[in-house]
Amino acid sequence: HAIDATCYHMGGPLVNAEIEDCGPFGPCVVCPWHRYQISLQSGDSLYQNMSGKVCSKGLKQRVHEVVRRDGKILVRIAHSDKIESDNYAFKTPPPSSGGLAAPPQRRSGEVLRAGA
Repeated sequence: HAIDATCYHMGGPLVNAEIEDCGPFGPCVVCPWHRYQISLQSGDSLYQNMSGKVCSKGLKQRVHEVVRRDGKILVRIAHSDKIESDNYAFKTPPPSSGGLAAPPQRRSGEVLRAGA
């Protein structure tokens, strides 16, 4: 699976996210900042309703096609209409809490610009 590296909600670093099983939506990443669950298969933002069922808020995170060919893993960058995760692709991450300076992080947009 391949998705943009920053969370659609507030630009959290998904490279630090845990992966969980989200039932019918398959594996999902859990943003380390606000615990938002995002399907790795579809890019849908997920939540549990009052009866505990996993539901979708709709497509929020850009998902990219991944294929394995000749022992290599290839990623095709998805080009489509703008979605929420695009809002953070080229922005500097917000300051971290606690007063400690975080090391610079590469944003999804920097990777796209490098390959353009």
